[in-house]
Amino acid sequence: MNKDDDLDSPVNKRKRAIVFGAILVPSLIISSGKAITPALPPMLKYFSNVPISIFDLISTAQQLSALITLFISIWVAKKIGIKRTIGLGILITAVLGILPAFSDNFIFILLTRIGWGLGLGLLNALAIDSINIYFRYDERTRIRMSGYRTAMEPLGQCVLDILMGLLVMINWHLSFLSYGLIFLILIYFWKDFPTKYDKDVTATKAVKTGKAKAPKLSKKHVFHLVSLVCGLSFLMIFMVMANVCCFIEVPNLIHFLHIGNPGEAGLIIGLNTIFATFVNASFGHIYGWIHRYTVTAGVIMIAIGTILEATASNIWMLALGAICSGMAFPMFGTYSYALVGRVVPVKYETFTISILITGSNLGSFLGPLGTHYLGIFMNPTNSLVGIIRHSFVVMFIISVITVIVMTTFQAISSYHKHAKKMRAQRANA
Repeated sequence: MNKDDDLDSPVNKRKRAIVFGAILVPSLIISSGKAITPALPPMLKYFSNVPISIFDLISTAQQLSALITLFISIWVAKKIGIKRTIGLGILITAVLGILPAFSDNFIFILLTRIGWGLGLGLLNALAIDSINIYFRYDERTRIRMSGYRTAMEPLGQCVLDILMGLLVMINWHLSFLSYGLIFLILIYFWKDFPTKYDKDVTATKAVKTGKAKAPKLSKKHVFHLVSLVCGLSFLMIFMVMANVCCFIEVPNLIHFLHIGNPGEAGLIIGLNTIFATFVNASFGHIYGWIHRYTVTAGVIMIAIGTILEATASNIWMLALGAICSGMAFPMFGTYSYALVGRVVPVKYETFTISILITGSNLGSFLGPLGTHYLGIFMNPTNSLVGIIRHSFVVMFIISVITVIVMTTFQAISSYHKHAKKMRAQRANA
């Protein structure tokens, strides 16, 4: 192997930085499906004959279709390599992302969004797992790159949010041309993404899929792991659904309450993603301060965000609520993936990550439906604004209950650990 091609070599730091960037850029696409939200109000007016619950699928259907390719992406990578698999996913998202700009047919636009999700599924898990593969011999770099990768998701979404918010003021068709930026990502990725470990994918996955021997786990350990994964998955569904409702319904509230325009809606969503990026990039420091209470802090932030959005009477309250919602999910999501890497055996790591991604996609897909039915459950009404407001109230109540349960569990756990430590000290005395 040429020394200049070694990612761990100190030679040619500029080249290393470019290669590291090529590994990170696919993550710019992962959250960009939500970037069309500034275009939703004018599209809703254009497609006024389409039911609102069906119309909102335009912004979330891709999360469900992504599940189809999410679980086969590893198999595809074994056949054609990681680089080609991710590259194919990027190409699909680029092409299908801009096609709605040239159509007035709702069904066609919805189908392109579903197809967009198929491309997303091909690159989603591999964008996360490729860092574990390429940096598996350098733990410090792997952790640092994982933090940067998580920050790339809201960063990519932020750029598209702002660009779409500007273009939608001209025409909602033009806003979809923002996805043309993905072609630039594809060019950079294809030129500089390393392929030297593609031949090792099969060997690495052999351990993770059970074809190689792994330590046998006790039934108690398995039960604890399953309980942890199930708990994280259900909480992932709720946290993503709450954040997606912010993306979808804040522009609608601005529109129907007449407190702003689509451009301002795009800027508010942009603030959401900017603060999410900041929290992701600072996650190491945040975790160092509050440790295992990071998830609880995230749920508290979503509670603050939802109650602000439920009671907002002006654009400033909506903006503050969107910012709180944006800061909430990184605390939970980044911690969850880090926790999986620490407590789940290598054999089950990729599968566990796929389950969490499934929970995230399911929460995104259920966002518009959840808003509708939670709002009606709280207070049946024909008013769209009333439905949206009451759905945020329900999410606030769920968040508060979750915080109480988690805090109680953590207090009990701390008490038992302290009691066990004291018994051990007395026994040694």
